Amino acid sequence: MHDGERRVRRTHNKKQAITYYLQSCVLRLGVRGLVLGSRDGLVVASAGDGVDPETAAAYAPFVFHEKWDYPDPVDEPYFVDAIPLAEDTFYLFAVGNTSQARIGGSTKGGIRRIIDERAAA
Repeated sequence: MHDGERRVRRTHNKKQAITYYLQSCVLRLGVRGLVLGSRDGLVVASAGDGVDPETAAAYAPFVFHEKWDYPDPVDEPYFVDAIPLAEDTFYLFAVGNTSQARIGGSTKGGIRRIIDERAAA
């Protein structure tokens, strides 16, 4: 067990930092894939598989707000959660062994910390 910093891979690039974080979440939570998209439907970062990241990001706001079905077949359960921020809203599309409670709080909090940390730097 390490008594100091847990993070091994570091970067000042916000997109890369979020990608690293999502990759760690996929491994830690045992989900198949995570896609973080913008309010405009653009991919911010993704890790794992299970859905096409561009399609997931584009449809995430509609799946979340309008309760649309995802247009492509998905072999495993999925859900979308919103991450409201001061100036924008991101959408987290999760595929696989998903539990909204398990993924929602800690994963969303980590994404917020990266965004806030990088904005303050």
